[in-house]
Amino acid sequence: MLCLSLATVVGELLPGSGRLPGLPGELQRIYGVHASSTVVAGVAITHTKGDSAIDTSTITVDFEGTSSAETRWALDESSVPPWISVSPTSGFVPAGVDEGALFTVSASSAGVAEQKDPYTASVNLTFASAAVGEVSVKVPVLLIVAPATSARNSMWGEARQRTDSIYDCVRPTTVPPPIELEVGLEQSVFFSACDSEGMRVAHMVPSEGLRVAHALSHPNEVEGLYGPKAFKVVLRGQSFGFEYEMKHEYASTGRYRATVLAPLVGEYELFLLLDGTEVDVRSVVANCQPPLVALPDHSCGCDAGLEPGYQDDRSLLEPGALRACQPCSFGFHKALPGNGECLAQQWPIVVSTIGGGLALVIIIALIIVARRVHVHHMLAMEAVEREIAEKQRRICRAMTGVTTLDFPLSVMPLSKLREQGRLVPYEEARDAGALRCCDTVESAVAFAAGRPLIFVSHQWLSLLHPDPEAQHYPIIIRAAEALCARQGLDPDSLHIWLDYHSNLHLRRESCPGHDHKPSIMLSFRHTSGERDDQAARDR
Repeated sequence: MLCLSLATVVGELLPGSGRLPGLPGELQRIYGVHASSTVVAGVAITHTKGDSAIDTSTITVDFEGTSSAETRWALDESSVPPWISVSPTSGFVPAGVDEGALFTVSASSAGVAEQKDPYTASVNLTFASAAVGEVSVKVPVLLIVAPATSARNSMWGEARQRTDSIYDCVRPTTVPPPIELEVGLEQSVFFSACDSEGMRVAHMVPSEGLRVAHALSHPNEVEGLYGPKAFKVVLRGQSFGFEYEMKHEYASTGRYRATVLAPLVGEYELFLLLDGTEVDVRSVVANCQPPLVALPDHSCGCDAGLEPGYQDDRSLLEPGALRACQPCSFGFHKALPGNGECLAQQWPIVVSTIGGGLALVIIIALIIVARRVHVHHMLAMEAVEREIAEKQRRICRAMTGVTTLDFPLSVMPLSKLREQGRLVPYEEARDAGALRCCDTVESAVAFAAGRPLIFVSHQWLSLLHPDPEAQHYPIIIRAAEALCARQGLDPDSLHIWLDYHSNLHLRRESCPGHDHKPSIMLSFRHTSGERDDQAARDR
């Protein structure tokens, strides 16, 4: 549509003179007049979003001579498309008139996107009179949406597809990551042109549709360009103090492709302008193409010890001229990064001639060394094999240890520990029947799965007894009861593991200078609720 005259489109889709097929008797024609004062058989409306004026068209019935009887009419509201509004939907034309206005159609393009071809539909209209009986006709409707491109809603990036023909311009709620460029290489960045409702338009600026729509609405005015004229893409260096205008081209249906090229290493801002008004901005970071490195002047060059290799005889400043960086030749060097060539070393190049006798001595020495290396290698391989075999034996023993217990798991219920009134050794607790013992891994796992366990780690306060003056004992009892209260546990189901009553009693050796400050660590494990808690007490 946009590459043709809208008047031509109207003429092709709606027949002139207002004659519709199937009109009987005195009903001569049904017609509407669009903005250019052209009479067509139906409704032709052009609408520009954002305008305060709403384009309308009134449908009129023309009689042959005058109407001989009252003619009633009614519009099928279900046939009215959502992009127009009709008022009224029924009425009558009195007898004795030569023509009568029926209904007025108004553009209702809110939420309607611009598309390549006009919106078309047909509304069903029924006439009834004594002269013609009852007859139904279809009145064609044509809506041409020609919105202006909005600087407020246009944006960098692609619009989000809502339906097959509607794309919404939704800017990201967070700052998008910067666009990464390589110095000297062009990169395409797309942006979308959108209307005042945030929907992507279907034309390029300046809009041919706006020009023709204005001409149809104002036929007596001189034609010109209406709406926004042109986009502009500018790359501005944040620390360089200069800016470059980037090329851009129209891709399709409101999509544009900008070709961005960064001349130097650094951070940039990519501005999108519409007739000088800022539309959107993106951050850009430009780095050197590998293997090049950034130089102090923000250009790119070869690192120290490397010199540039060029294609043909082109300058380094020309795109694609620098093919690669190559190492300095023997006897040459380059101390700093840059685009210069390697320089000859200042010290003289000494070439020593080695005599044949010295060469023979070196060869014999190499043979002897190689033989010794081979022997040492064979001995090392044998040692490695022995080590591997020993590791396999240790692994087997470890795997066996995972599934067996070297000593039964022995725990004491909290209630039994209260009954003892003190910390008792394993032998005494076992004889008193105060311990719960598990002899296998399976029985230990099953026991722990249904009961909360506390593992108590404490300091021995004497050589032969961990708590000779009962300092630890009340602390352990209070800590266990507090843990039950905080975790919501049944104290009768709580079991305690403590080395003095859970292991065979062993004599402790004397530790010179040993600090007997009481210290207790409780470690709690409840497997059914998957809760872990640790509490440390220092008294």
